[in-house]
This record gives sequence, structure tokens and C-alpha cells, in this order.
Amino acid sequence: MFLRNDTEASLPPGIVTVYDGASGYVGDAQLLGIPAGESRMASFASDRKVEITTETKPHEILGKAAITDGILRTTTVSRITTTYAIKGAADAKRTVLIEHPRRDGWQMSSDALDSATPTHYRLRATVEAGGKSTVRTVMERSRTENFALIDASADALYVWAGSATDDETTKKLKALAALKREAITAERTLENVRQALERTAGDQARIRDNLGSVPRESALAERYMRMLEEQENRIASLGEERARAETEMERLSGEVRAFIDGL
Repeated sequence: MFLRNDTEASLPPGIVTVYDGASGYVGDAQLLGIPAGESRMASFASDRKVEITTETKPHEILGKAAITDGILRTTTVSRITTTYAIKGAADAKRTVLIEHPRRDGWQMSSDALDSATPTHYRLRATVEAGGKSTVRTVMERSRTENFALIDASADALYVWAGSATDDETTKKLKALAALKREAITAERTLENVRQALERTAGDQARIRDNLGSVPRESALAERYMRMLEEQENRIASLGEERARAETEMERLSGEVRAFIDGL
């Protein structure tokens, strides 16, 4: 129920009692006060013959992506779609007002928008007796974020590439992501070689300790000497692998930097 104050004075807060000519007392409403010339909605009873169900679906869309000086600037649109499904009363047509909450920084659109308050949007729907109606609202908010491409992971780059609306940006991001994956693989290979070197050096140290605790001319000493030789060969081989892995990692890291500089 809407109450409009057409007087020149503000109406004070209080209780409003509502009566119907046919059925008598309907309910009470809490009125917060109405300034002169303004109107307020007063809720005084629940219509249990009308059913309303709500479904909310959040969604994010990468609306724009641009690359400048090694920085990816993205504009993301957050969207919340709310659908109110109304099942009308069986006895008569109803006019339904739904108060949809506002969100700071969000824009709302709906074909059913009737009016608004500082805290809510009012949506109006007319439902025939025994009928159904649907009211849909869309809330949107845009945000802009900056990402340094040199620090971005390959997975993040692929996600941005799949969401970008510009084909050229998509192509560049996918190419950079592929390079990043190669660089990461080279880095992991180098780390594996370094760990193998550490383990081999540790094994060699233990063999030397064992060698020092047995007689020099014993069969066990000879065995330890052969093991030391094998470990030395293993360390030399791993050293060569490490050099190759370091060269490959430096090459790919340079390609990544050069690619980003050229964007």
C-alpha cells in the first residue's frame, strides 16, 4: 500500500491500521514518517495466496583486454541475474511489488522497474488469477585490473586468452603462455638435475666416510673405491646436464622477456 503526503507538513512516525470495507481489519503497518509531498510504501499483511521463488545466478565476463608495456589491463564485468517466479492467487488478479536490494557500485536493469528507494529497487508485476509471471533483474559492475605479464603463470595466460574478445590479444596471450610453459619445463628440469647432484654428492660423502672406516687393502675398500669412481662419473655427467639445462632455461627466459617487450 502506498501512502502519499499531500499536506504541507511532514507526517510523524507511527502505526497505521488498515481496514477493508468487506472483511474489516486487515493488519497494522509501521510508518517511519512521510515528508511533505513524498510517498512511502506501507506493508501491513502477507498475502499467503501468492507464492514467489527466487533464483540468483552470478557470472563474470572478461569484457576487454589490452596489452601495453608488458602490462595486461583487463576489464571484467560481474553480472548477477536474479529471477523472481510468481505464482498468483487463485481467487483474483494481483499486483505484486518486489523490493530488490541495491548494491553499492552496481547498476541494475529490469523491465519491471517501477520505482526505487535509497536501499531497494521496486519491481512491479501483474499476475492474473491462477496465473504465473516472471520478473528478472540484472545487476552489473565493471572493474579494471592490471597484471604484469612477466609474473603471470601459463595457466592464467590461457584463461585470459580464452576470455578475451579481441582475436589479436587472444593470439598473443596463447603464444606467450606456450613460451611460459616451455620456460617452466626448463626450470623444472634444471631443478631436478640440481637435486640429483645434491643426492649424488651426499652419497659420495657417505662412501668416503665408509672407506675411511675399513682396512685399505680389504675387499670392502676396493668395493668402496669402485663406488666412488661411479659416483665421480655420475657427478661429471650431471654437471654437463646442469650446464645444458641452465643454458636452455636462460634461452627460454630471454625469449619470454623479448616476446613481452615486443607486445
